[in-house]
Amino acid sequence: YTVWSSPVSYVYTTSLVSRATIFHIVMTALTLVPPLLIAYRSQGFWMRTATYREQPDIHFRHELVLVADTASGTQIGWSTFTTVNTFLVDKVRIPAITSREEDTNRDGLLDRLDIQVKMPVQPGEEVVRVSLLLVFHAELTQFSLLSLEGVASLEAGGWPGSGLEVTSDLGIRLTQPLSHRGRDTRYNQAPIPHDSEDPEDFNIAKLMREYAERNVTLRLDNSHNHWVTGKGSRFFTINARLECLSNIGNISR
Repeated sequence: YTVWSSPVSYVYTTSLVSRATIFHIVMTALTLVPPLLIAYRSQGFWMRTATYREQPDIHFRHELVLVADTASGTQIGWSTFTTVNTFLVDKVRIPAITSREEDTNRDGLLDRLDIQVKMPVQPGEEVVRVSLLLVFHAELTQFSLLSLEGVASLEAGGWPGSGLEVTSDLGIRLTQPLSHRGRDTRYNQAPIPHDSEDPEDFNIAKLMREYAERNVTLRLDNSHNHWVTGKGSRFFTINARLECLSNIGNISR
């Protein structure tokens, strides 16, 4: 039997501001803050691919290739590349070209490009098909540092016509994810050779086939083309409005 007992109690007191309190606060912060920062900066601990949306910085290089097929089976056109004009010989038709770049939301990035190509047509020439290649420079800067030269292809045909109206979205197409580090300059050369004197290098079908093999290309989506029919016009006019929208980009680690 317990006849008598007396509890023993020890009480330790300290001030709120002490070395132990500071040590506890520091250790708690080191436990929580660094993992959060690492997870935020790395976009996830185990993430290997990611998707984000970025509007590319696109500018028209004022370089183009214009080739039109006539009802008689001949080709007329003009280009900023002298080789194209050389093999067209007397079929060169120097157009009047106007272009305007617009930044509608004032963020420093091109939102819209309006371009008009007005090519003179001689009497008896009836345009039944036209191909227009426009050269652009584009950059991505948010996660992947990408710089590339690309082309946008406008093609249409039908009955003898006097013009083509185009409204389309201009963006970047990826076949493989981009690297998340370093600058990618693999495609910082125009797909149209500047110095070549071989007419075969300027074959539009060949150019576009080789261009499509790239991992990163510029392309037109959501295109709406209207072929303006008519005979006897002195000019064949192409009016194009290209909207530069945000693109979904993939990056890999």
